[in-house]
Amino acid sequence: MAAGGERFPFHRGVAPMLWAFATLVLLEMLVVELVMAGRWPALSWFLLATSLLSLIWLVYWIMSLKRLPHRIDRDELILSYGAIRKVEVPLDRIQSVRGDFASEELKGKNVRNFVPLAYPNRLITIDPPIVGRKGPISKIAVRFDDPAEFDAALEKRGIGKAD
Repeated sequence: MAAGGERFPFHRGVAPMLWAFATLVLLEMLVVELVMAGRWPALSWFLLATSLLSLIWLVYWIMSLKRLPHRIDRDELILSYGAIRKVEVPLDRIQSVRGDFASEELKGKNVRNFVPLAYPNRLITIDPPIVGRKGPISKIAVRFDDPAEFDAALEKRGIGKAD
C-alpha cells in the first residue's frame, strides 16, 4: 500500500482525450492569432495572452490527474478531479458501486460526474448523501484505469459491488 492509502489511477482513460483537446486549443490559438494580428493587433495580443494562460492551466490540470488519483485513506474514499476538486466520502456511507448504469442516471440533480471528456465506469451511490459545494451529493460517477482493483479494495472492506 502506497503512502496516503491505496491509490486508484484514472488518468490513462481520461488524459489522452484532454491532450487532444489541448492540441485543438493550441491550433485554434495559432489560427486566431494569425487572423487577428493583421486586423486588430491590440486585441490580438490580449487574445494570445488569454489563450496562453488557458492552455497553461489546461496542461497543469491534465498533469494533475496522474499526480492526484482517487484513493482510499483510512475510512474515506477520496475522489479527485485532478487539481480542480475533490470529494471525501466516508466508506460507511457507500451504499453501492455499480459498473452498469444508464446514462440518464448521470443527469440527476444530486449526481456529480468526476470524468472529463470520457464515460464513467463506476457509479457510486451514497446514503445518506454528503454535502458538496452545490448541495447534497447522492451519486458520484467516476472512472478508474483498473475498476476491478477498486472493486476488490472495497470488497476487502465489506462494501460489495452491485451490478
